Amino acid sequence: MGRPFLLMLAPAAGGGDGPRPSTAERKILVPEIIIYLAEGRTVDAKRQVVRDITDTVVRNFNVAAENVAIQIVEAPRENKAKGGLLFIDRK
Repeated sequence: MGRPFLLMLAPAAGGGDGPRPSTAERKILVPEIIIYLAEGRTVDAKRQVVRDITDTVVRNFNVAAENVAIQIVEAPRENKAKGGLLFIDRK
């Protein structure tokens, strides 16, 4: 079974479909991404997803990579449920 996660993206002012920010504005835009997931992934998997998400945000929001903030919030599988079943009880 795949391990589900939730991605929340809160773009800073100037992101989205509007005009591209100037180079000066790019330095102050700080999109913040929070990923909620059940524990169990490797550090290497987390590194890769952080790189991939950062690249996507940079490309689509025209912000500098160093300004993209990402937080991974892990929950023990016994504290997370879907469809009325704890993740530890799902097959």
